[in-house]
Amino acid sequence: MTAPQTCRDSKNLRRQAKRIAKAKSGVVLAGYLVKAKISEEFQSLGPSLVLESFERYGLRSTGRTLFLNSFENRVVEIELEPSDNFKESAQTNLWQNHRVLKYYRPHRWSLEQILEEHEFILECLENEIPVAAPLQVDGKPAQLKNVQEHLRSLRANLSGKMQSQVETVTVSDHAEKSLSQSKTIGMWGPEKYFGLCPKVGGRHSEDLDSSQLRWLGRSMARLHGVGRLHDFEYRPEFNIDHWVGASAELLLEGGWVDPQVEERFEEACEYLYDKCLGIEDLPYQRIHGDAHRGNVLWNEVGPLWVDFDDCILGPVVQDIWLFQTTDDINNDPSLQEILEGYNQLGEFPADQLQWIALLRKLRQVYYAAWIARRYNDSAFQKSFAYIKEPRYWFDLVSDLES
Repeated sequence: MTAPQTCRDSKNLRRQAKRIAKAKSGVVLAGYLVKAKISEEFQSLGPSLVLESFERYGLRSTGRTLFLNSFENRVVEIELEPSDNFKESAQTNLWQNHRVLKYYRPHRWSLEQILEEHEFILECLENEIPVAAPLQVDGKPAQLKNVQEHLRSLRANLSGKMQSQVETVTVSDHAEKSLSQSKTIGMWGPEKYFGLCPKVGGRHSEDLDSSQLRWLGRSMARLHGVGRLHDFEYRPEFNIDHWVGASAELLLEGGWVDPQVEERFEEACEYLYDKCLGIEDLPYQRIHGDAHRGNVLWNEVGPLWVDFDDCILGPVVQDIWLFQTTDDINNDPSLQEILEGYNQLGEFPADQLQWIALLRKLRQVYYAAWIARRYNDSAFQKSFAYIKEPRYWFDLVSDLES
């Protein structure tokens, strides 16, 4: 699955050339969709609308719904009406009559970007990597070729123009009209999309033994092997301007930073920005983007990857550092076990490990901005009220300066 070095280098050169060409033409590459009135986006999404959007595609439920924990999207578990062969199938799959609906936060991702997420997941499934894969919205197993055919159709018909505003990509009229081709995406309103997947069994585990950590490393190597097969065209790249520049600007101009440390915060972010620019010179490929223990379920098949909502083009080190258990890169036992497993099936670029300390600080800034962007959402106000406390900003600045 590992691509030859010359192939990876040439892909990276093509990626860099494409970015330079778009930058010269004035096109912003961040690719993140952000709009106002976020607090209102999910207000209409109650049980009745969930059942309506679910049954619109030919599925029938018992009416039992359970809203699951999720800040960024809305995730709902639905119980299907038992089929004629349910009693027999239930013996082999406890959750045979349960489905999970994922309602994407409106205006965050375009149809094209969601399709590329589904394509990546289905490619992993095709390569026998355990993932929570999308189903067709009519409940049938999803076909990778259907998603790929729809993406080819979009590429052939889209004008390719993006809006010039930062973090904005438009959804084309053609994308809206051809939605039925995707089969893995449904709609519950204008530019409001949802996906369907089976309920999968498993547990989150914070305490992994050596064999599990190596198993996780092997699974990650295989996932990255699939990620190298080709690039995303519509999903965003790991972008320092977005992760640090735009995030710091939002926090400073929005008055989020405590005035007592505002100047220190700005200086720390400027320093961090300059130090992180070298990350953009690393080879980029498709990665999970938010790989941590909470997005890995463990069951009889081993580690099962969930929530590819943040999959991007980026350096592979972004997928590994959140599994650290200490601040010492060279002596972190979890990281070393994962790397040992990874290198059994692939070759992790050891030179990327030097960026972990900066990536941790970068994520702290981005995380604070993420909370600020979403703070009009009542769920964020209840869970992240500490963002308005001076102590939070004193601690954050101290971490950035360390």
